[in-house]
Amino acid sequence: MSSHALSHPRFFVVELGGTWTRLSVASDVEQIVDARTQMIRTTTPQATLEWIFEQVSDQAGRPLEGIAVASFGPLNLERGIISMHSPKLAWRGFNLRQAFTERFPRALFSLTTDTQASALGEAVHGIGHDQGVIAYVTVGTGVGLGLASSQTGILSTSGHPEFGHIRVSRRMGDLFQGVCSFHGDCLEGLVSGPALAVRAGVPDATELPDSDSIWSDVCNELGSALATLTLTVAPNRIILGGGIASRPFLHEHVRNSMDRQIGVYLDGAGHPTSDTRIARPSLGVNSALIGAFAHLDRKFQSKDRTES
Repeated sequence: MSSHALSHPRFFVVELGGTWTRLSVASDVEQIVDARTQMIRTTTPQATLEWIFEQVSDQAGRPLEGIAVASFGPLNLERGIISMHSPKLAWRGFNLRQAFTERFPRALFSLTTDTQASALGEAVHGIGHDQGVIAYVTVGTGVGLGLASSQTGILSTSGHPEFGHIRVSRRMGDLFQGVCSFHGDCLEGLVSGPALAVRAGVPDATELPDSDSIWSDVCNELGSALATLTLTVAPNRIILGGGIASRPFLHEHVRNSMDRQIGVYLDGAGHPTSDTRIARPSLGVNSALIGAFAHLDRKFQSKDRTES
């Protein structure tokens, strides 16, 4: 039996988000929840990683046995390289895998997207536990999708979903062209934080009051996207998170929009009703960190079984 089985491994977990970078050093999930997570704004690769590595250096005690990174996309998960089409210009072409493995050559390394990690976190330790396939949709600086289950982990694909760039049904007469530099009025180009700021003519989407008429279009477009997700992937649960989706009224209006666009087609076909299918994150801001931990832990356990 491997010596790792005798004690819990010590992991360094990083959520490299589009706006914030958060991290935790933990030997189990409870330590992520209980500990005070450190965070900094995501700026350039040099400044952000310098801060990350400083935090690791400041951690005394047992050596790190694994590093889990949940990163914004798009990125090549196999090679660990941020896409040349990333909206974060300074990160284009940056090799995350190389940066971390060169600095910590003896630590087991795992990489996934921040939204996939959030999906796994909720599937294993949150509201999606034992719910079959769950989808985590985040609406914030960008729009992302992760698919996971507590039994099989992150659903394996040739890359990672780019749900934010699908087309959605729009209100006739709405002439907003969207802000996506690749697709204009795709979902992300319409409902992300930067899109809402331009759409409403405000410096930041956080300044939009709940009473603004723009939310009617946003809810309709998100409802269209979730209808597409329901009719294609048929997840048992859709967890709708992110800064934009945290508005208290939004879930009910999005649910009503999705129901209206699907109609009665799924009635009697064994699908969960929309009031049980759509849910809020139960792990709060820790979904991605917990999921990244779980992703690495599965890899670590697999390594242990191979060595035993």
